[in-house]
Amino acid sequence: MGNDISNNALDGILVTTVSHADIASNTINANGANGINFGRNSGVDLGADTGTGIFELPNSTTVNNVEFGLRCFLNSYADRRLGTLNGALGQVEAFPAGCINSTMP
Repeated sequence: MGNDISNNALDGILVTTVSHADIASNTINANGANGINFGRNSGVDLGADTGTGIFELPNSTTVNNVEFGLRCFLNSYADRRLGTLNGALGQVEAFPAGCINSTMP
């Protein structure tokens, strides 16, 4: 929470293989692939539905990630606020079958 996650060669954050991450109040910029990439029966909660505290605020992007802001692969979910999380190809890749997108702006 409250980190600068920038300029990584691939994804800024990778959550995979039956894992869960609470990801809030971070600046996720200019990563070589996606800002947040998650899958293989994992889930990410992006802040909270409301609130202004460090555990509640959404993530932000000021310099686009190379691919998407948020990408899901293989039976996983994303929930809560997207904020300004973004990538050059768009904010969210179209979720494939088995991935659940419960995010909001």
